[in-house]
Formats: sequence, C-alpha cells, structure tokens
Amino acid sequence: MNSVYSAPSGAGPPARREGWFDKNWKWFVPTLAGALLVCIATFVFGLLSLVGSMFRSSYPYKVALERANASAEVADRIGKPLTVGWLISGSINYRGQAADAAFSIPITGPKGKGTIVVQAKKRANQWTFQTLEVDVVGDDRAIPLIEPGPAEHPDSSDDST
Repeated sequence: MNSVYSAPSGAGPPARREGWFDKNWKWFVPTLAGALLVCIATFVFGLLSLVGSMFRSSYPYKVALERANASAEVADRIGKPLTVGWLISGSINYRGQAADAAFSIPITGPKGKGTIVVQAKKRANQWTFQTLEVDVVGDDRAIPLIEPGPAEHPDSSDDST
C-alpha cells in the first residue's frame, strides 16, 4: 500500500478577511494627508496673523505709517493711497519698560513700491527712532521720515505692549 496523501484541490491556507482599512485605504490616505496639510497651513497662517497683529498694534508701526502717509515725498514717488503689504519682517523685543524694534513694512502705491525701514528704542517709556525711512524700489535715495526734534508722540507713554 503505497499511497501518497494529497490534499484535495482548492484547499490551502484560509482566506484572510479584508478589514476596513484594506477596503478604504485608497481614499483614506489622501484624505488624511490633505487634512494634515490643511491643519499645518491653518497653524502657519494663524501664527503669521498673530505676529502681524503684534507689529500692527505697536507704537513704532503706527508712527511709521502715519509719517509715510503724511509725507509729500512718499506721495510723489510711490503715490497715494499707500497699501501696506501683508508680511512684515523684523522684530520687536519688550523688556519691562524698555524695548527695541527693527522691522520693515512693505508698501505699494500707484507709482511704485517701497519698504518702510524702522529702527527704534524705548527707554523710560519714550520711543526714539534711529532709522525711519522709506526705501523706494528702483531708487537709491531713501525718503527720511524722522522729524527734527524729539520723536515723542502723545501715545508713546501709554504703549504697554
């Protein structure tokens, strides 16, 4: 009796049941990646908005825009109305009653583009500007915005930020 046992045809390892992920991964993975991308973009946008609002509420920013809008030379070379760009670069550091600011504000007008450059220090609740000028794109001459005399503004002592 020589018999060789052979398994019946069609018998093999039991079939694995497909799970939810096995059935749905083709739409789930791209959706998850898209949701993560939206979350990251929202976080970055929120962070940039927060930083921008901190700049926009500062005394040096307000003075810089006020003087740029009041300058006849800025109106002549860049035009009116001035439109402020969205991305401000630089820093403002507060340390109790003292602070330092060094930043650039992009501006555009009907006649051209430029950047308001601000460097200021706050000591004893008074801001003084070392640099406050508009650099016009395509022109080597900066437009000074520092007025002769003290750079104090009525609101400078109330700036708590």
